[in-house]
Amino acid sequence: MAATARKPPTSSSAQAEISLLPTLKSCLLNLPSALAAVLLNSNTLAQNVIVELSFRLPFAAAPPLTDGSRQRKTPAVGNGVEKRVWFGWTGMQSQGRLAGLVGREGIRGAKGDGGGSGGGLREGQEVAVVEVDATFGRLVGLSEGMKVNVSLHLDPPQAHAVHIEPLTATDWEIIELHAHFLEMNFLSQVRALPNPAAASATAGGNSLSHPLTLHLTPTSTANILVTSLTPAPLASQAFVKISPDAEVIVAPKTRRRTEAPRPGSAARDSRSVASTGRRSEGGRSTKGSTRHQRGGHEEEKARPPIFLRGVTRALKNEWFEDESEEMRDEGLKVWLDREHLLSRTLRGITWATVSIVKPAGLQEPIDPQAQPSPTDSLPATRIVARLCPWDDAPDASHVALSTLLCGALNAEGLVGGIVRIDPAPPPLPKTASALKEHSQQAGKDAIVKRLRITPFIATTSQKAVSASGLKFGGESKAEREEAAQRIRSLFGKTILDGPLTEGMLLPAQAGWPGGVLDFDPTPPGDPSKSRVNWLVGGDRKLEITVQPETARPKLPQPPGEALPERPLHLVGVDELIEQTRKSLLHTSSVLLTGGLGSGKTSMAQLLAHRLRNEYLFHTTYFPCRTPVTDETRVKTLKETLRRVFASAQWAARFGGRSLVILDDLDRLCPVETELQVDANGRSRQVSEILCSIVREFCGRDQGVVLLATAQSKEAVNGVV
Repeated sequence: MAATARKPPTSSSAQAEISLLPTLKSCLLNLPSALAAVLLNSNTLAQNVIVELSFRLPFAAAPPLTDGSRQRKTPAVGNGVEKRVWFGWTGMQSQGRLAGLVGREGIRGAKGDGGGSGGGLREGQEVAVVEVDATFGRLVGLSEGMKVNVSLHLDPPQAHAVHIEPLTATDWEIIELHAHFLEMNFLSQVRALPNPAAASATAGGNSLSHPLTLHLTPTSTANILVTSLTPAPLASQAFVKISPDAEVIVAPKTRRRTEAPRPGSAARDSRSVASTGRRSEGGRSTKGSTRHQRGGHEEEKARPPIFLRGVTRALKNEWFEDESEEMRDEGLKVWLDREHLLSRTLRGITWATVSIVKPAGLQEPIDPQAQPSPTDSLPATRIVARLCPWDDAPDASHVALSTLLCGALNAEGLVGGIVRIDPAPPPLPKTASALKEHSQQAGKDAIVKRLRITPFIATTSQKAVSASGLKFGGESKAEREEAAQRIRSLFGKTILDGPLTEGMLLPAQAGWPGGVLDFDPTPPGDPSKSRVNWLVGGDRKLEITVQPETARPKLPQPPGEALPERPLHLVGVDELIEQTRKSLLHTSSVLLTGGLGSGKTSMAQLLAHRLRNEYLFHTTYFPCRTPVTDETRVKTLKETLRRVFASAQWAARFGGRSLVILDDLDRLCPVETELQVDANGRSRQVSEILCSIVREFCGRDQGVVLLATAQSKEAVNGVV
């Protein structure tokens, strides 16, 4: 009865009748007892089963699956409409019932009956019943007692990113109102996703997709459509299974505004629409200004953004062994699997806008007394880079960023995290020759002629590293020219000849403290900087002007402390390192114990480097001595620990993994003693907080593993 998802079963299918249950409230179903017994006896997980229901509807009864404007056609077979709908399995069996004397198609067992579940059963025999949610069943055309063919698919392909849109504006309002509930319960209600790109061979290429129903409250539901899947399945694959760690992106659908027509314009507009054969839009004018306002949304819908797990190109492992010119770690580049380069979003694209998605809830809380003034400008968070193929990519869910691009995005040593990739807008014009109207002649002065670079004030360590002793941002003309020449020698062949984005961060290097690059004159017409202004530096000759030094803006930093660039070389502990590495790879948290000066910290950092380079682990190193020394409040410590593990979980998305190192855990959660009552209460409270956070974020399917160090197991609080 079971079949693989790659080749849907044909002859190995069973017939059953539909039973609509108002209490099911999901896109899952209960199988007949015979099918459920086969799956349970073979130890098949319910999460790996997709159930296909195929049936026929009369033409008049076929539900109009629309999104408000366009009809979704379904294949016609014989005297009805053939439909296929996909469900997940609850793991439960349906409640059987006995066949009555009269069925939907007449007297059961009568001579000349068409067979099936209605004609093949006699009165008193048990009927195979499939129980589905009443709301979802009616949406896709199912009714009580309808006969369907049931096919089982085991271990189908998975989708790691799902783009959905509400069926109507009302559905969007309900989803927006219950967004948190949807985020927490989407995977428990939906398991099978129709492939929007799949087409029926019997329908002339029409889509087989159908809507889904989400139960957001006991009395309210919302209907959605799947618009795209990542990785994109083949057109022959009609459905996929949603991954347990999938990212769901919801596109909004707002209500259309109706404008009051001017006197006498309604008839003129209607005649105009009728004469051109265009669809009416509620009496609104269809002038070019309206199309221009909606152009950005339509363009984004035509080329939806791609979300991938980012890693830095600076890693030295098997995925970066290619030494070809395209794979060199130079300039601002991103490397993707060719599957994405040939996708609808990036097909025929050379330049892309790259940004790192940073949820606001994972950022360090801002001190109200240390907030920057409104005049402070932060570097650009969206940078234009060149697209390159990555043939040795570990999978289609990862993207590699060049070292300079990671620095420009304030993400040095990036491993993990969500990277958003969009097609880059057109670059700024080189000349004003295209401005032919007299009213646009003033725009000639807006053509970029210079690069204005503002260096940061060097820190004490950067001044010590700089051997040249050159001071950037000098007051005299000679000093400014010397500084400009120095910048050109540092970035001339790497950044300045490639794509340049207004407001981008020039990362710090040896002899350069870092700075911000701006265009002079500033491109007009975008005071909010919502548009990415960029140009290719190698295509034009641009002067470089160096501004006086300024203080480095306070940029958001990941929790914890940075690992040393190179770990120490340890001798005589290879067996212990290998044993610990295997445990961490099997998602088993480890407590590493040893006396003072035994090398626990060095071993933990060495393991972090190896897992990061060889297995693309995101690593967070959190020394527990720091909050103890600073006498951090328990509430603040709880928020910090939650941010550490939540950031690790975020970096483990799209099939990745994360490692959290709690160094000197016995200092944060010491064992309780008889004479220190106050310390015992704090230790017990912090230990309970830590245990609850670890249970929440370090589950088997979460992708987060914990490595802690202590002097001994007895030195840690018993709660831990």
